[in-house]
Amino acid sequence: AHVLVGKWLSVTLISIVQCYAMYLFAWLVFDVAIWEVAGGLLLLTVVTSLATTGFGMLLASFCKSPEQLDAIGTIAVLAMSAIGGSMVPRWIMPDIMLTLGLFTINGWSYDGFMALVSGQGLAGIAGKCAVLVAIAIGMTTFASVLLTRRLRGEPSR
Repeated sequence: AHVLVGKWLSVTLISIVQCYAMYLFAWLVFDVAIWEVAGGLLLLTVVTSLATTGFGMLLASFCKSPEQLDAIGTIAVLAMSAIGGSMVPRWIMPDIMLTLGLFTINGWSYDGFMALVSGQGLAGIAGKCAVLVAIAIGMTTFASVLLTRRLRGEPSR
């Protein structure tokens, strides 16, 4: 348990630091007003990082080698990015794509960031953050169970 928690926390922290490096770059180079939404930005960044780390752990729990994880992870992340709004803005997608995007971390995170920049504040992101926390808890829990079974040599059901 301590190995999984340590890895989960360290990867989540790295994810948050990387996001803030991008935010600071956007602020310094493009004069993006990140300080006006700083509280919501921090909350949304933390819950998105927790959810994506849980997703990474879940993928790792299914894969038998780093190569397999690399291949499956790339496909899964690209698919989620396309459907969730990271490649094409969600507001121009047809209704079916908007619905499918709600099955991705990207979709919930994108909607949260759009709520922040449109001035909806913490109230506008609360539901999205709750879903991202639920995703983080669900994926991390499932991944922990699978990884524990693998380490103990138990068959997966």
